[in-house]
Amino acid sequence: MTSQSPHRMRVMLVESDVGSGEEFRDGWTRRGHAVVSCNDEDGGPCRSVSRPSECPLRAHVDLAVLVSSESTTSGLNEMGFVCAKRHRVPTMTIDPEVADDESGLIESQATVARRRVEAAYAEAVQRRLPPGAATVSVHRLE
Repeated sequence: MTSQSPHRMRVMLVESDVGSGEEFRDGWTRRGHAVVSCNDEDGGPCRSVSRPSECPLRAHVDLAVLVSSESTTSGLNEMGFVCAKRHRVPTMTIDPEVADDESGLIESQATVARRRVEAAYAEAVQRRLPPGAATVSVHRLE
């Protein structure tokens, strides 16, 4: 996908160290993606503790991205990544010490994840139909 991509994604950014993903946030925003975060205004790991209605997972999220270097010890700031996995949101991790610009990578990861979900839905419906009754195809509309 290019910066002219018609598919605007909603990406949930989770940072091991608050602020470590700013460069990625800026790049994704320039590409037209909506970037949301779990952190509260004080940098705490979960805005939902004091305001449950503000949890970014209350709405659809295309991809959750954890920005964490291998030299960083996992901590409570990564809890949003755990929540995303529990909500079956596709996930990926970016090491900011290695990666420069991962905009294209998040787009391709989200596309692959979306195809897997659509294929799983189609397969589930197909199994419930009599053999040869129909061919099933599933596509999510934005």
